[in-house]
Amino acid sequence: MSKLSHYIDFSIIAKEGTHELMAILFSRLHRRLWDLNSDRIGVSFPEYSLNPCTVGNYLRVHGSATDLEELMVASWLRGFTHHLEVSSIREAPATTTFARWARGENAGCAIARRMYRERGEVYRRNLRLPHLYIGSRSSRQARYRFGIRRIESPETGGAFNTFGLSRTATVPIF
Repeated sequence: MSKLSHYIDFSIIAKEGTHELMAILFSRLHRRLWDLNSDRIGVSFPEYSLNPCTVGNYLRVHGSATDLEELMVASWLRGFTHHLEVSSIREAPATTTFARWARGENAGCAIARRMYRERGEVYRRNLRLPHLYIGSRSSRQARYRFGIRRIESPETGGAFNTFGLSRTATVPIF
């Protein structure tokens, strides 16, 4: 079996403030992956869209059954579960579609806008990426814009960072 043979779906169930709640969920997942020091768990956003520009209300976490069980052992969702529906660990369906999920340039920041003026189209696209506002413990920034890019790609192995994103590794899309 593939190392990404299983998944868990997290669905925001609130009617309002879903973008902020998704940012909180993503931040908590990042902290949990940091605690686990895991590079074997990836994420996808099944409702990701460029038009309208959104990551959606679903976060799918991919990994082996063992890795996902280890992820869910701790109480990293404490005090937040009333905003979520969390699926059980499920076996991923067979698929031929894969994508890499990577961080875009720091979308919306002055540097990205200046790069667009100086270098053109590639940087303009980064200004319109779906994004989440999250905090950073390492840089101590309270909030910054975290652009997320989906790149269709053939199935490729590799490591994921502590956000569950990768420049090389793909996750199944279904």
